[in-house]
Amino acid sequence: MLRKVSREKEEKLFIGRADYLKQLEDLVSKKNVVSLLAPAGFGRTTLLRRFASTRGNLYIDLKRLSLPPENFAVEFIGTICFLHLAGSPKELGEFLSLEKLKGLKLDPKCSEIIRIVDNELQKIKPDQELLIRSAFSFAECFAAGQKKRSIVVIDNFDELLKLDNFSQIKDAASTFFSAASVCKNSSFLVSSSSVSLMRSLLKQHPADIIELSPFSAEESRLLFEKIAGKVDSRIAAEAHRLSSGLPLIIKEMAIRFATSRSSDVQ
Repeated sequence: MLRKVSREKEEKLFIGRADYLKQLEDLVSKKNVVSLLAPAGFGRTTLLRRFASTRGNLYIDLKRLSLPPENFAVEFIGTICFLHLAGSPKELGEFLSLEKLKGLKLDPKCSEIIRIVDNELQKIKPDQELLIRSAFSFAECFAAGQKKRSIVVIDNFDELLKLDNFSQIKDAASTFFSAASVCKNSSFLVSSSSVSLMRSLLKQHPADIIELSPFSAEESRLLFEKIAGKVDSRIAAEAHRLSSGLPLIIKEMAIRFATSRSSDVQ
């Protein structure tokens, strides 16, 4: 569902983007909410995971959270606890259980949030707005209890809007931004490939925006050669031209080139 960011393959294929990592680090140290936008294929998620793994931050992919809001609240809180406290990725399922969360020894304010969620879930008709508001405030409470700053990377942020399909939820994004705006110990890096939708959303909820660009010719060559091995400069240049510098396409082209070259050798 959600996972710690330690993907060996992605680490080996990560190229460049140092400027973006620095921009993100600088902004999230000063702002409550920062947004990274890029269409699919630009390497956005790989960059987010790199940022999370190298800075000890938390990475949450909203595509992997369940609906309805009752499940979402428990899984959002459980994931934060998992990423902070678990000793093994295999423990994820346990942390997505309310019983597990109730048994954790946490700061009193964190325990109170879990108690509120538990109380609502005992009702025939839980207050869904209260549930997601409680979930969004949990990261701040946890960081305050730990007495250290927390940065939460939220990928596929546009998935949050699906919560608005439930009758009690009027505006899930506003609930999130309201919770984030009062944070003193936490910052959020929200990201999506739905660029137009996010631009529209962020007009209502101002946040610093970083837009990811395609790879340069040199970055394209480095990625291509990491996968396919050393190649003639003309091949690397053509791969960059045909892919328009999109990492996803470069990877696919390099894999096919490597497979073809291997077949020729045999």
